Amino acid sequence: MWRMSWGAYLEHCFYPPVTKAGFQCPHDAHNDQIRYFAHRNLAIRIHNEAIDIYEPLPPPIVLQVKPETKVVLKNREYESVLTKIAAFFDSVLLRLRSFNFEVISTEKVALLRQAVEALLSKAVADRDELNTLLNRTYKLTHITDVLALNTVLRVLQDKVVQWDSDFVDVEKAFMPSETDLRKMTASHLKRLFANQDVFGSLERSIAGLTVSEVDEKDVKSTNPASDGFAASDGLPAAQAANAGPIGQRVSCTGSTNLDTRLSAARIKRARPVGVTKATVQVFDNMSSGGGERSSIMKTLTGLWAFRAGDYSPLEYPLSASEHIFADSRVIIRENEPTSVIAFTLSSKAYRDNIRTALQSKSSIRGQETFMPGEAGHERGSSTWDIVSLDEAMDVDDVGQGVDGGTHLKYDFESGSSTIFCRIFFAEQFAALRTACQCEDNFVESLARCGQFDASGGKSGSAFLKTKDDRFIAKEVSRLEMDALTKFAPAYFEYTHKTFQGLRPSVLAKIYGFFKIGYRNAVTGRTMKMNVLIMENLFYERKFAKIFDLKGSMRNRLIQPTGRINEVLLDENLMEIVYKHPLYLHEPSKRVLRTALFNDTLFLSSLNVMDYSLVVGVDVEHRELVVGIVDYIRTFTWDKKLESWVKDSGFLGGAGKGEPTIVTPKQYKTRFRAAMDRFYFPSVPDRWSTLGTEDMSIEDE
Repeated sequence: MWRMSWGAYLEHCFYPPVTKAGFQCPHDAHNDQIRYFAHRNLAIRIHNEAIDIYEPLPPPIVLQVKPETKVVLKNREYESVLTKIAAFFDSVLLRLRSFNFEVISTEKVALLRQAVEALLSKAVADRDELNTLLNRTYKLTHITDVLALNTVLRVLQDKVVQWDSDFVDVEKAFMPSETDLRKMTASHLKRLFANQDVFGSLERSIAGLTVSEVDEKDVKSTNPASDGFAASDGLPAAQAANAGPIGQRVSCTGSTNLDTRLSAARIKRARPVGVTKATVQVFDNMSSGGGERSSIMKTLTGLWAFRAGDYSPLEYPLSASEHIFADSRVIIRENEPTSVIAFTLSSKAYRDNIRTALQSKSSIRGQETFMPGEAGHERGSSTWDIVSLDEAMDVDDVGQGVDGGTHLKYDFESGSSTIFCRIFFAEQFAALRTACQCEDNFVESLARCGQFDASGGKSGSAFLKTKDDRFIAKEVSRLEMDALTKFAPAYFEYTHKTFQGLRPSVLAKIYGFFKIGYRNAVTGRTMKMNVLIMENLFYERKFAKIFDLKGSMRNRLIQPTGRINEVLLDENLMEIVYKHPLYLHEPSKRVLRTALFNDTLFLSSLNVMDYSLVVGVDVEHRELVVGIVDYIRTFTWDKKLESWVKDSGFLGGAGKGEPTIVTPKQYKTRFRAAMDRFYFPSVPDRWSTLGTEDMSIEDE
């Protein structure tokens, strides 16, 4: 040791060979021993401490979905369908067993009892048939095929329609007709008001009405469309209008003629037979009240209820906000907007259009690609597809003049509901998903989604996440949508060159953006929404810390609360790295630096700024999951004005520290400097050359 130079000794300290300490000591002389050197009044203590070195993981080109996740989702769907089958047929059996035979004429009681017994046997047989079908479908389909069980729901919905039709037939065959009911009503009114001359006016206002008209007056007065509840028994309106044949719905308001309404129910949709109840509004022209009025209400309500089929309510498997079609395995759920996209992408019309378009263009180009324009279109001035930093030159007009894509619009009708989906750059995104080998998984994932709390953002946009955690849907504004349409062609070109040349990139991939909406006449609800679908960078990962980094120290500090997956900001990271730096190996640092250089050069050339680098710190596996997100915000004239005011001090705009609004080039430079010099220090190896880490971040 004493024969070494100081530099050679330090090299042994940093990259020590296995050297025994001597004196039969088992510990290593460099890693385990503490060494002191003294010279006059100066003493030096040298010892080694272990550090955590992380590996940055960029977004993968091939998108993977874990089979275990799909198995769990399929099992949940199985339990859900099993519960719906049991609930519906339990409600059918309860309705059949709760028939009141006292209101039926004597000569029909025996026939009705026979009909009820036959229906009871049929209910048990149908339930067993559907349970058998469910088990067979679950076992015979692939273990990860989540959508397979929707076919069972389709059969169940057909059964529901048939059962509603059966109950309508029972009502027509055994319940009093409208003519009989009017006579019964008149008889009861004359008996109740034997000494009062009120029947003349009542006959015109009440006795002259059909049951259907009374029903509609009751519904209109007690159940406005915006209320969302059925007037019959307080059930959600979704339940009161949900049982329809595949792909068909009708409005709650129908013909006032009973035969017409029953015919419509048998042909189009067997909705549950509602309970018709008189309300106070029916008696607005009566001067008397109190006990007599209450007695009349109860009597008439009982009569009309028996005629209208006052059955116990059925537990329908699908609500009025769920739409199922015979030729699709995807169920549209209005409270899960991405299901509209999944349904559209799985429709035969869309698949035929895309297949034809891609085959025609593939034959022209010789290979499938998601590049817009013709095959021979190559931009020699495109410089973001760099391999080394020395080759880079910043070009302001990169990505300009690229041809546009193909936009498709699909409108679907589900009874009285209309559903639409506009697909922007349909061919290009379809080819991109094919290149990432995720087209089928994309549709299956989007079929189910839920609300997602994306903490850390200030845009106020709504976020949705698919049930399998693979994709995130972000609501975008009209201005962002316009920016996306201008940004997309260059994005496809850049992504294509990245894939083709295996260039480093950390852009979180966008897999499509859509405009979706619906109008449901049954529930009275409408929705229009612009959504962007992107990959979930943190799919199936658990992190100790998550950061949203912009390279700025202005207002980039939050007070940690300890919540799971809480998103911290730049200043929070700087407070942490002083004690626990996020070290990277030098080769990994160079790859990350090149990827950030490529991506920021591309975004700056398109006048894009305010993007972030999200970082998930996986302590267990010593990995940093990284990706650039929110890269569709362009530098518009209002931001230019704000930047000028802050820089010039005009109107008192100059403040302390760095400005909140900078130009895209300034943002790019600041972003690169922070990531390279401050946030992720590198650990050099023995082959590293001094000065390479301080390579210029400027490309002008």
